[in-house]
Amino acid sequence: MSEQAPLPQPTGAAVGAPDIDGAVAATAARLTGPVLGNRFDVNFGFSGMEKLAAQLRDVRTRTGWERRFGSPEAFLAGTRRLYACLEQEWTAPGATRPLYADFLDLAGRPEAAALFRDSAGNWSRLAELARAADPDAGAPGRRALFDELAALVDGSLALERRAVTLLRTPVLRGGRPGTRGTPRASSVPPGSRPPRRP
Repeated sequence: MSEQAPLPQPTGAAVGAPDIDGAVAATAARLTGPVLGNRFDVNFGFSGMEKLAAQLRDVRTRTGWERRFGSPEAFLAGTRRLYACLEQEWTAPGATRPLYADFLDLAGRPEAAALFRDSAGNWSRLAELARAADPDAGAPGRRALFDELAALVDGSLALERRAVTLLRTPVLRGGRPGTRGTPRASSVPPGSRPPRRP
């Protein structure tokens, strides 16, 4: 069984205030644009989500899941790998969206945080469906699963696009919409977290 990657550990004392605006802008840029600057960028961010949904629905080409994972053995390997990539390997449960939502809450971006938290629910549901999928379900069962997974990807994509729109809206100090700024360090006591939305 694979394990989650360890979280990075601080290597020394902080040398300045955290660049919250820069971190938020970098995430928005990676979701909407290039990550590596090469042809593999289509597999990341929103373009990667669109590609996954399209391949899940594709019934004609060899890159579609219908053909790529058409045998019970390939189907089992593909669905278990999908689960691991979203919940276990080099990520955190919910495709890391809950952790990012926690950061956004601390950064004074609760509306975007709520959208990423909702998206996390879709990613975890998708991962669980993949993990529990029956490799002997047959072609109709596989097709129904692929369609359900694609719909969950679409749902997350819509939520995360709305979140990125909010992230690109400047905020006042303290997290209110308006002019640029970051929350004051003293506005979030160390070790505290805002309450989660129900």
